[in-house]
Amino acid sequence: MAGGAQRPFEHMALGLVPLVTDVKDWHELFVLDGFGFSCDPNDKNSIKELLLDLHKRKDELYEIGQKNREKILSTWNYDYEFKKIEKFI
Repeated sequence: MAGGAQRPFEHMALGLVPLVTDVKDWHELFVLDGFGFSCDPNDKNSIKELLLDLHKRKDELYEIGQKNREKILSTWNYDYEFKKIEKFI
């Protein structure tokens, strides 16, 4: 349950780029739309390759981090979600 883990969203709110476990739900939520990266935490080579790749892309990480922060502020937050149901209350 990707939405049940708070930490990646907290990182995004800070303008950071989450590194998540490479499972289907997390991959679909964070990786496919470019909000984060994934690797296999049980495979040290997977982690190593990801970190080496990210080290080469420092400038891009800043831009992704800013996009992440904006996503949290605009739509991935409780205020936004609650506004959808306010009209029913």
